[in-house]
Amino acid sequence: MAEPLLEVVGLTCGYGDAVVLSDVSFTLEAGRSLALLGRNGTGKTTLLDTLVGVTRRHAGTIRRATGYIKAHLHEPLTLRAISEEVYLSPAYFSRVFRRETGMSVSAFISAQRMRRAAELLHHKDMPVSAVAQAVGIQSLSQFTRMFRQVYGLPPGAYRKQLSA
Repeated sequence: MAEPLLEVVGLTCGYGDAVVLSDVSFTLEAGRSLALLGRNGTGKTTLLDTLVGVTRRHAGTIRRATGYIKAHLHEPLTLRAISEEVYLSPAYFSRVFRRETGMSVSAFISAQRMRRAAELLHHKDMPVSAVAQAVGIQSLSQFTRMFRQVYGLPPGAYRKQLSA
């Protein structure tokens, strides 16, 4: 038997204050599917097909949404526009996105903008103001504040650190 890529034992899954499953265990091996076993509220051991099914149901939606966000970072992005792209209501899409990714849509957009900005700062000939606009932030002061919050340095200092 091959060495497992991932093995988790004794995990508890809950929703709100309720424990939905306890003693969840799973092993992921190369070239194999993921098997999830756990005890539900009645103490019976069960295959967590329903839990996996929910994730699979929205995987395509999340993939399309994140692809849309990454392709349109230079534009103003709204929850309404993104949810329309994946044919869901804004409220439902927001809940699904948070549940599936662990972050809000706006937090994901900001993280992607800062990640792309850090990449663009490698281009020495691109002014910081152009980097800000390329990631959809029109205000240089807002861009600097956001960048510093994520990377601990203003964009100019980050760029200098890259060449040091």
